[in-house]
Amino acid sequence: MEKLQLIGERMLAFLSDLISFGNTYIGTYLLIILLLIAGFYFTFKTQFVQFRMIKEMIKLLGDGVGKSSKDGKVEVVANKRYVFFNQKTALPLFAPTDVDEYTMTCDKASETNYIYIISSPNPFVKAIDNAAEGLPRELKFEDFQKWLSKNRTADKDMQVEIKTIIVRK
Repeated sequence: MEKLQLIGERMLAFLSDLISFGNTYIGTYLLIILLLIAGFYFTFKTQFVQFRMIKEMIKLLGDGVGKSSKDGKVEVVANKRYVFFNQKTALPLFAPTDVDEYTMTCDKASETNYIYIISSPNPFVKAIDNAAEGLPRELKFEDFQKWLSKNRTADKDMQVEIKTIIVRK
């Protein structure tokens, strides 16, 4: 019995020493080194985004985000025309053929939709959808996410902003 107690105390002392070593060396020195390496890696990978976007950060901190609504959602009424992108006023920045107009509708009392606003100083091609004559344009969410991921990987300057829109009848 005393032998078992002695073995238990030695195991406990070993585990205590192991945890103490981990806290001292891994939790401080190794962790700091890993954090510095990760910080430098992501700084170069994102092309110094924390410095390039400092004006935008200050602007967002000063103006706040989503001042028009508390949660950043925009509420619209079904079958009322909301022009997010107007073909007539697209010039001189865009050709009217590059601009889409949408009418938000819903079948239920309320539906949540997401508008992705995608921009880049570099040219990119719209996702291929079922733009058949007379049909509403639509693209499966999974296919759109694949297209977006591929383009964001290829274009580091691409910016994506997602707007939540609640449509009520």
